[in-house]
Amino acid sequence: MPAPTFVISPEQSELFGRISGDRNPIHYASDIAARSSFGRPIVHGIHTVLAALEACCDAVGPRFARPVSVSLKLPQPFFTGEAATVETVTGAGKTRLKVTVEGVTVATIALADTESAPERDIRPDKALTPPAAQPKQRDPADFADVRGALNLVCDGDPDELFPRLSKVCDPALLRSLMRLSTVVGMEWPGQDSLFSGATLWIGPAFGVDDGVHYKVTSFDPRFNRTEIDVVAPHLNARMEAFFRPRMVAPPRLDRAIGLVGRGSFGGHQSLIIGGSNGLGAAAAVVLAAGGGRPVITYRSDRQGAVAIASMIRAGNGECDIVSCDVRNPRDLERIFEEFAPDSLMYFATPRIFRRSRHGFSPDLYREFHAFYVDAFMGCIDAALARRRSPLAVLYPSTVAIDAPVDGLSEYVAAKLAGEAVCAGLARASDHLSVLIERLPRILTAQTNSIIQAPAGDAVETMVATLDKFIAKTAPRSPLQGAASA
Repeated sequence: MPAPTFVISPEQSELFGRISGDRNPIHYASDIAARSSFGRPIVHGIHTVLAALEACCDAVGPRFARPVSVSLKLPQPFFTGEAATVETVTGAGKTRLKVTVEGVTVATIALADTESAPERDIRPDKALTPPAAQPKQRDPADFADVRGALNLVCDGDPDELFPRLSKVCDPALLRSLMRLSTVVGMEWPGQDSLFSGATLWIGPAFGVDDGVHYKVTSFDPRFNRTEIDVVAPHLNARMEAFFRPRMVAPPRLDRAIGLVGRGSFGGHQSLIIGGSNGLGAAAAVVLAAGGGRPVITYRSDRQGAVAIASMIRAGNGECDIVSCDVRNPRDLERIFEEFAPDSLMYFATPRIFRRSRHGFSPDLYREFHAFYVDAFMGCIDAALARRRSPLAVLYPSTVAIDAPVDGLSEYVAAKLAGEAVCAGLARASDHLSVLIERLPRILTAQTNSIIQAPAGDAVETMVATLDKFIAKTAPRSPLQGAASA
């Protein structure tokens, strides 16, 4: 019998947020999620768990007829629109579920009979309140004083999402389980939360009779990890969550001006492929700070591109924005028909950091190759087909080529292939010079992880890089014809 599968659509994720009260935008707002380390909306952790139980209700449903303990772990993010498979193993008085996406485990659920639940030091004396309209922004240092109580009045019925579970679970229990998501996503840690696991004790003798009462019990600053105790109808729980790092602020023009000075890049127009965020946005701001004129492209993050351009224009600089999918030859033709830049800086990239996995993934390598080699060559071909003057190209690469990093084999292999292409193109054309710059880890949305690793500053890095790049390729200076690394 094939293992059950399920997909959580964006619409279902929004519905879960409405019913549960967990309206944290990381789950449904694409523009906000794009600036997080995930890059796109993630499914609520409790939604993942309940969807897996719903898919395997025939196997797990009978367990809810008696007291049961449930251990949950969510080791990897699960994104809306992905197909998940649920493997079920029953034996020795336990039922274990493993939820996987493309062979990677995103959730484990272990259910076992139990006779008791631990005592919780929670006084159910707080007035019950509805979920807040916006997630709270918390200071981890305040954990010792955080407790509260939420009512069970939901905007909708859980059976809209979980019709089979609704037949085997007490209605108050199902609402309480969904409210656990609200405790983490809206109350504590709130705005910057990441739910990672829980142990639940479920039974009619457990918990309290009215609403969801919670108390924060610990915070470990080494890992930004916190624990929350909860009691609710039919439910006793200890939850684990992390504080996600706050989103990386966009580069500031005034700071860049202080580092480069006006006029350093005067008269230089550069097409910055992928300039709406990250290193591309920093390059655009630094170029404008020095008196240059960036033309930044975006594929989906128009809001980011507009914000960067507006900041530059507000500082009396010049900046153009244009939509472009570098994998679409017609988009590239259109750009080079409209603009004749002095240089091209290529920052187009997919998500670099992915779920932990074993071995080398040919599919992931092909995805990186499509951006760092195929689309890059498409840019160069489109540019050279429409110009007679020389073109300078900045190709950012990575120091991970010299100092390998676990989990980045496919990324590094594709960047190496891109470097080889750059060198070959520069040797073959008198109209092309390429600067290959192996950059260190730099703090951007992509590298902004829960456990912080050393990372450089994007503006400072781009100041040093553009000083080198534009000094060699100024519009009125002869271009060099060989790639450098």
